[in-house]
Amino acid sequence: MMLLYYAATYCDSKVIAKNLDMRLAYVNLKNDRGYTPLHISAMRREPAVIVSLLTKGASASETTGDGQCAVRICRRLIPTKDYHAKIEQGQESNKDRFCINILEREIRRNPLAWY
Repeated sequence: MMLLYYAATYCDSKVIAKNLDMRLAYVNLKNDRGYTPLHISAMRREPAVIVSLLTKGASASETTGDGQCAVRICRRLIPTKDYHAKIEQGQESNKDRFCINILEREIRRNPLAWY
């Protein structure tokens, strides 16, 4: 299980996928602070890792010990001006905004998970 947290912390989607494919880890298991690998990935703001975890069954509605869900963690770490900044043609897309959009889409896709 620690390998899954390590992979989420260091944004390694390949290790996450391999562990989950081999069923070596439970994707929604919380650590001693109440964080799942998805919460940690939201802090790191790496879209590939977030998508990998969601694809393998991570719950976007799980909350930490202090009541934070993954999308709230992600929003808290991104300044509003950066989230709303326009992307010029040819520039790299806003990875932070992409992470929030992925998590919000998952919440809209599965609204009953919030209840």
